[in-house]
Amino acid sequence: MSLAYGYDIKEYNDVFLGAAKELGQLFNTALFPGALLGSSLPIFWSLPEWLPGMGFKRLARKGRELGEQVIRRPLAFMKETIVRDLNF
Repeated sequence: MSLAYGYDIKEYNDVFLGAAKELGQLFNTALFPGALLGSSLPIFWSLPEWLPGMGFKRLARKGRELGEQVIRRPLAFMKETIVRDLNF
């Protein structure tokens, strides 16, 4: 984080680090064989999320949101820092 974005992680429960940890745990859950119904039969991806047994779709949506946070938050921090530093 320091090298790429200029952000030093000072605490164990840092904001940027927390989202990355949660995404890693979600990824480990999704990789377990047979854990997700959608990985065994792709036809389930076309069914609505509100149906019973479609929890994997909520898990996928949460993973997508966390992935965007992990990528975009540090980038936004870096952009704000650059703008702040250039405006003496």
